[in-house]
Amino acid sequence: DDTTQDNNDDNEENKDEKIEPELMNGGVYTNEHLGFQLTFPESWSGNYNVRIHTEESIVVSFYGESESSKHYINDHSEPQGLRMFILGTEYYMRTWCEYSDEIEKVGTVSNTDFYKFTEINHDYRDILDTETYEGELKEALTEDEIEKMKRDYDRFGEMEKDIPEILKSFKSIKEKQALPEDN
Repeated sequence: DDTTQDNNDDNEENKDEKIEPELMNGGVYTNEHLGFQLTFPESWSGNYNVRIHTEESIVVSFYGESESSKHYINDHSEPQGLRMFILGTEYYMRTWCEYSDEIEKVGTVSNTDFYKFTEINHDYRDILDTETYEGELKEALTEDEIEKMKRDYDRFGEMEKDIPEILKSFKSIKEKQALPEDN
């Protein structure tokens, strides 16, 4: 079948192309499904992405100019970025609590509490710390990539300082559910 062959040829040609992340500009992020808004500073423009992590959570990730900051799981995957924080329901947070750190209640939507947290024992910013690279891994880095990683490391740190203000901007966009009337 010629169609099958054509599709296989396309797959072979695209096999070496990495998917670029869809970066966001500062401003209001709205999640209709979970029922909230967050406001991100304009200074974050072009360096972050918010994506749905599960039905009960989102992940906010950093993307810099270095390839390392895009955090590809493998050569042919969508870039994951470097996680800055996860925002999820209390149920989601408790489900993953043993792996969570820096837990902070952010707000409530229709009687559902939302929490910000990070992953325990996993500081994604360390991926950009060129001092932690050794041997073949360090030798594989070009001077250009090392310079980009250093700038990304600093940028990530600057952006982290804005997280408390972003969390304060949490706003429910759903009406509170009416309580059942007493009979």
